[in-house]
Amino acid sequence: MALLTSQIDGDGDPMLPVHPDGARWQFVMLFGDRMQAVADTATELLPLVVAGYDHIAADDIESAFLARFDHAAGVAAFVQHSALQAAIDGGYQLDDDVATTAMMSPKTDPLPGPVLGRAGVWGEPVPLVLVASHYAPYTELAAPSGDGVILVDPYTEKGYLAGLDQLGLVTFRELSLV
Repeated sequence: MALLTSQIDGDGDPMLPVHPDGARWQFVMLFGDRMQAVADTATELLPLVVAGYDHIAADDIESAFLARFDHAAGVAAFVQHSALQAAIDGGYQLDDDVATTAMMSPKTDPLPGPVLGRAGVWGEPVPLVLVASHYAPYTELAAPSGDGVILVDPYTEKGYLAGLDQLGLVTFRELSLV
């Protein structure tokens, strides 16, 4: 892995450093204040966003997942709070107990069964941010549905980084090796 300050070419694309063995880097991630990291694996990039990830043994799949899960719960709480605060600042009234319970429930747990009722549909103008690992296909529990449901999925390393990219927290790309 290489970590450096981003250099952007004339087309707005990151300029990548030369790989030590002359090959192409497989992944690039932009984060923070113009920081850029390039790596051969998603595993190499995760310690830059998940504290302590580099101390997990390569064959300890469970600990790696739990570290991503804990981080995802924190990310979900942060994004939920930010979305709710922006909505309140824009005039949204938080006066529905069901919506309040859903948005303020701990992200380390699935929503309590009866929160959204039998239909399980989220219709509020504020996004509902949850950790995907609590719901199908990972468990028997169906995730709430609706346009405003955002699921942060820590199941795989590459998928988790792609999810952080979709949330706008990092820019993560898998590069073509051809």
